[in-house]
Amino acid sequence: MIYFIRGKESGNIKIGFSMNPDKRKAHLQTAHYEELEFIGIMDGTLDDEAKIKERFLKFNIRGEWYSPVSDILNFVERYKKPRKNIVTSLGDGEYRITFAEPFKFTMNIILLLGNHNIRVLSDRDGEFIFGSEGKREILIWWLQSLKGVTQKAIDEFGALMAE
Repeated sequence: MIYFIRGKESGNIKIGFSMNPDKRKAHLQTAHYEELEFIGIMDGTLDDEAKIKERFLKFNIRGEWYSPVSDILNFVERYKKPRKNIVTSLGDGEYRITFAEPFKFTMNIILLLGNHNIRVLSDRDGEFIFGSEGKREILIWWLQSLKGVTQKAIDEFGALMAE
């Protein structure tokens, strides 16, 4: 995901890529003198991030930090997409669920995991992204078993896994 973080005092904008923007922001915050806030998060790859940085090169201050000009702010507003869970078909009725939000382990969740293959899908720069793989029916059952998963989320996953 490509993220846009702004310093609340200076207004300067950081453009970056992370599989876990929340964790990345928390890491950045520990080393930054001003409070940081997200102004946008969008789907994209490292190549997409490089293209965006090239597009706004003339506004670059230093490293990944850019001046808060209207060109950048308008771009963020126009192209940002809400973060979402992702379902990918692996073929033969198998799917992968990637959770958009950091996944917190509790005893209830650990007990429900059983052999449902929840695992770290990415650990780029120590940012852990969790997901699960399996047959559609098993994944739907598992999601329904998790306390705190709303019917809306279950319906969204079901629609994404429709064959």
